[in-house]
Amino acid sequence: CGELIWTWQIETQIPMFTPYLRQGPTTLSSSIVAGDLVWVGGADGCLYAISMESGSLVWSVDIGSPVGASPIASGDAMWIGTTDGRVRCLTTDA
Repeated sequence: CGELIWTWQIETQIPMFTPYLRQGPTTLSSSIVAGDLVWVGGADGCLYAISMESGSLVWSVDIGSPVGASPIASGDAMWIGTTDGRVRCLTTDA
């Protein structure tokens, strides 16, 4: 119980929210699990889909603004709130 299976880290390094500058990659929200993927919204403006089994990156998409809230899965769609005050909806089917 409690054994680490895998880790995955966003590669992009950006400072966020002066005066609270961060060194290195960061997320601003919790990840979620939908199907066999872990969904991670990055402060770099990308949404990442990671294999729950292997921890490898399945795909990513640049949505243009840092993800400020946890993604929400609904059917074949992923809803993402971003720090520019927008909500985006992406299809998740292949």
